[in-house]
Amino acid sequence: MDLSFLIFFYTIINPYFDSYIYLFILTILVDFSTDFINFCLFNKSVKFTQVFSVKRLLKDGLVILLVLIFYIYFSIFEFDSYAQLLISFYIAHYGFSILENLNAIGIPVPEFIKKNINKFK
Repeated sequence: MDLSFLIFFYTIINPYFDSYIYLFILTILVDFSTDFINFCLFNKSVKFTQVFSVKRLLKDGLVILLVLIFYIYFSIFEFDSYAQLLISFYIAHYGFSILENLNAIGIPVPEFIKKNINKFK
């Protein structure tokens, strides 16, 4: 398999990647991890394919792809503040999902966060 296309693509987009992109991808990975831990510990009656469905994987993959594309275009046209706003929105979205999963697992979450999580659903 020839990986020259991926290397070429990475060299083009690498200057536009910064800590926001890496934090965004890390947030999605932590969300998947906490979902998996929650599934393994508490959801014995639910099938694995229901929790990690193809629909969810495609949705998250499409979100990653669109965010990366828009982030690069915003950065090229010097709309960096809009790019950071877009990334921050999705980091917050997946962050709330992480907090819900941590609460379901049993890890202590502050009470004011528990109350406000339901408002953002």
